[in-house]
Amino acid sequence: MEKQRTRQVLKNKTLHIAILSGGAGERLWPMSQKGMPKPFLKLPYNKSLLLQSYERCARLVPKSNIWIVTTKSLLKATLSELPHMRPENMILEPKGKNTAPACILATKTIDQSVGGFATVMIVPADHYVPDVDAFAKYVETMSKRASEGKSLLTFGMPIRSPDTSFGYIEAKLERKKKRYYTVKRFIEKPNATRAKKYAREKNYYWNSGMFCWQTNMFLSEIKKYAPKMYKLFRSKMNLERLYNQLPNISIDYALMEKSAHVEVVPAHFSWSDLGTWSAVYKALAKKDQDNIISSNARVVEGQGNFVRSESGKWVIFGLNDLVIVESHGVNLICSKQNSYDLKRLKRLIDKS
Repeated sequence: MEKQRTRQVLKNKTLHIAILSGGAGERLWPMSQKGMPKPFLKLPYNKSLLLQSYERCARLVPKSNIWIVTTKSLLKATLSELPHMRPENMILEPKGKNTAPACILATKTIDQSVGGFATVMIVPADHYVPDVDAFAKYVETMSKRASEGKSLLTFGMPIRSPDTSFGYIEAKLERKKKRYYTVKRFIEKPNATRAKKYAREKNYYWNSGMFCWQTNMFLSEIKKYAPKMYKLFRSKMNLERLYNQLPNISIDYALMEKSAHVEVVPAHFSWSDLGTWSAVYKALAKKDQDNIISSNARVVEGQGNFVRSESGKWVIFGLNDLVIVESHGVNLICSKQNSYDLKRLKRLIDKS
């Protein structure tokens, strides 16, 4: 479980944390659905990932410095999880358009709220970070560097295995060990051969999807590398109309891969994006052969299985390394390896 620590406030009082909460509900299907995406799932324990993320951030900064970025359609579900959330700290998008519009809207809103020169950290609502003290240490490093207004920063997670489900970051090689390094390039999810190569190198990291920047620095870079979006957000049109004209694009594509001022902080804290059922299994299992099962399931003469059932009873006999999830009237059975491809499976089913 997430380690419980005493509340601490970071030294950087200008730090604001924007939690991005949304998604299409595909990667942890069938439990995640369009109207109930991953942030609202109670994983890996009995609290939603959104609530875990909010409570984690509340141990780092004052609650007045925590912002939730979500869509209007998810407002009711969000307030159900965070009933005491300050209304003025809710940033509502008319629709999800990936992370670039969300990051721009959040940064612009916070910048206007505090009168400029704030430091903003962007965190996904659906990541699992069990050791908050270790997380706080690296947030302190990253936010302090970001507050100087010289660079855009991201966490680079140490590569634990040649995983093809992550994007990678290549940092410039340095003779001396540093707390942050210049990013040489961002790399799309590689094939198995390239992932093995990156795992052997010391200057490659998993892309965490967490970012930090000073508002003025970020908006200046957006103006330079994404001028059309910058102009739209500077316009006086309402958000509904504005979002209809925005591209569906990640902040990686829109800015981070283009800017010459990106740095990576190697972050040595326990982390998972819980992006697949296999990743959920790894977050819960103490050993590779453990069976992770709900109370109404049983595994006999099998190992390495993940079984999650909301109602039905399951008995698994003589089988290994399976994912079995029963939710919303759907029974999913696949290998842990195939759980990486559920987004494609969901789209195939929707078309049929």
